[in-house]
Amino acid sequence: MGSELRKSFYVYAATVPITVEPSAIASVVEMGAEERYEKYQGNKGFSALEMQQDIGKIPLQYHAVWYQDDLSLTSGTAFRLNGRVFTNSNLFISENCDGGDCPIRLYLISSPASCYFNEENSKTVVGGNLVNGGASWDSSVMTYAVQVDMFNEDLAVGSDPSSHDITTSTSQSIVSGEAPRNVAYNNQAYEERIDFLTRSALDGSGGSYRVSGGDVTEDRRDPQVVKTRVEARLKEDSSLDPDTVRLEEIELSNRTKLIVGSSPCVTSVSSVLAPRRCVINFV
Repeated sequence: MGSELRKSFYVYAATVPITVEPSAIASVVEMGAEERYEKYQGNKGFSALEMQQDIGKIPLQYHAVWYQDDLSLTSGTAFRLNGRVFTNSNLFISENCDGGDCPIRLYLISSPASCYFNEENSKTVVGGNLVNGGASWDSSVMTYAVQVDMFNEDLAVGSDPSSHDITTSTSQSIVSGEAPRNVAYNNQAYEERIDFLTRSALDGSGGSYRVSGGDVTEDRRDPQVVKTRVEARLKEDSSLDPDTVRLEEIELSNRTKLIVGSSPCVTSVSSVLAPRRCVINFV
């Protein structure tokens, strides 16, 4: 769909009434869960449910800027950027020169006459907090507004888009007056956790992957997703070192688990206050 790869996932479920006493159901008795269930006394009909989840994937090459950790844009000269920006952590942004003579402006990727003119291509996505200031600054450092052009699908050819200013009193997702450096994430703790999980998996599974004649055999106790990825990569390129590939896939699996385990919320750039760990979209 446009520059975004999309796939739909479906989950089907059915509600079936319990028509006998729970103590007569062998699986319930085996779990010792008789107290959790009861015989249904109403209509013995059942209902079917369907859930659809649409997951999108945007390739890295469609981003002007993509960053895993805290992203700080504090230019000492005029800075202008066209295109999509993504950070999986905080975005710190402010010009960094005396007198406000080095403005920062985030432009739309193109004009309304272009086939690239759409919301996704110009979006800025922030996985943490939006901060008007630098990652190492305290509250005494002077900050300056940053201009962001806003997307409007009805913008006429030749017209200038409306813009929005990011300042300490509007748009940023922390309390006005809070020192930016107090918001920066502890990336070291995160990396140490990933390293611990990865090393624990390496030390605890034993066995090895072997490549012979294009076939991959293994006697690891790795998660199935790791096995599948390792086998696919080794079949594609038998010159790869199996232990190195396995290390990379275990680390990727652990990073994915920690990211998926969070529950980000969504707010817009016009919101004055936003909770920590939100996704902030500039559109």
